[in-house]
Amino acid sequence: MRGKTKIGNSLLIAALILSTLAFVSPAFAPSAGLRAPTIVNPYLTQGQVFTVDIIVSNVVQMYKYELVLSYDTSIITATNVILPRVKGGPNFPFSSFTIDDTTGTLTMWAMTDNNTASVAPWYAPLITATAGTPIAIINFEVDARGVSALDIHDSKLYDRYMVAIEPHLELDGSFDNRFQGLLAAPMIKDEMLMAEDIVEVVITIDDVKKLWCFQFTLSYDTNVLTAYDWEPMSIFSTRAPSIIDDTLGYARVAANSYFGDKVGLTTTNPVAIAKIYFQVDADGWSKLDLSDEVIATTTGNTLVVDVHDGAFVSVNVADLKGKAAWPDVHKFVQSQEPDLIDTLYARVAMNMTGEPVLVQVVFSVYDREFGILLGTIKTTPVLMGPLDDTTVTADFDTGTPGYKVTLLAQAWYDVSGDGVMDFSGYRIKPVNINVLP
Repeated sequence: MRGKTKIGNSLLIAALILSTLAFVSPAFAPSAGLRAPTIVNPYLTQGQVFTVDIIVSNVVQMYKYELVLSYDTSIITATNVILPRVKGGPNFPFSSFTIDDTTGTLTMWAMTDNNTASVAPWYAPLITATAGTPIAIINFEVDARGVSALDIHDSKLYDRYMVAIEPHLELDGSFDNRFQGLLAAPMIKDEMLMAEDIVEVVITIDDVKKLWCFQFTLSYDTNVLTAYDWEPMSIFSTRAPSIIDDTLGYARVAANSYFGDKVGLTTTNPVAIAKIYFQVDADGWSKLDLSDEVIATTTGNTLVVDVHDGAFVSVNVADLKGKAAWPDVHKFVQSQEPDLIDTLYARVAMNMTGEPVLVQVVFSVYDREFGILLGTIKTTPVLMGPLDDTTVTADFDTGTPGYKVTLLAQAWYDVSGDGVMDFSGYRIKPVNINVLP
């Protein structure tokens, strides 16, 4: 009897446990839900296309769904909806969607059959999904950099009897293609700087996380500046192989923190990372143009950063209203074949005022041996808008074999706005041209 009683008690305890589990299990059952993704991709730029997968989870015998997805129309634009076949289940042959890009909403519904559920619900093709299953793929086009919510709302999930599946969750996502940092060159304005003075150009980085190494190229105008050295700053103690080419006018530099550094540089304010040393060659204006940047973290990820170029100005800003010009030696060959018509190029300094200005460059051609003025060559007048700089051209007859000439480029500009070009009186460093024998 005791043995039977023990068995009976065990069965009773087991039954109580099972009934308790059966009672509490619904409370721990995961809720059905819809989910939009979180997309972080700074490589997605204006005009590029990406997709947003709407995911359903923890549904049993779902027949139909409805949803509204909201987004920021200043950042992205919805263009189309694709309804995929559910893995191991049906597709959605009946659906409808409406895109309102004024309000930034996509309204849609889809179901697995047209009317089976209302007539014979046990025949309707149904969707059962525990793990995340895509039920809609939405195409978007990028309009600008920034952050947009991917907000799911007003959604409904229906079973085979068109009874709402409740409760269900709406898990919003987001789209983020913002730059991951800012690399910047300075704006240097100093009328007191003269030829042979030294200028330090400090390059900064801002709004980065765990920065470990960097590389960039800084280009400049060799008529105005000469780069001769550089040094890394902040935590970047190790210089990588670098190049300073004053013929082409660029410095390509690189440095990193110590090997094994897992922390790197994290900052939300500008931090100096490199200093490039220049000597002033002549009064004038030069862009400080950043390019070829590679910014990488301690984990080996390359960051996509915004780049702000700088400038060097050593003359009165008023003189930069299209008044300053110089031969652009990067554009034409300084050793020429004789008796050819070649092209001369001249750069005209940035128009630093808020008004457009009509400018023209006059090349004065001198015999370099005797200093005799051989003649002048004029370019066609060009209208420069505010903050514009430009390159102008003129034809040049190389002339006698072995001849050596010196070019001076002077900007003429319309002072009074009456279309009459006036001499600026402002000269920049001359350039020599040798005609081959």
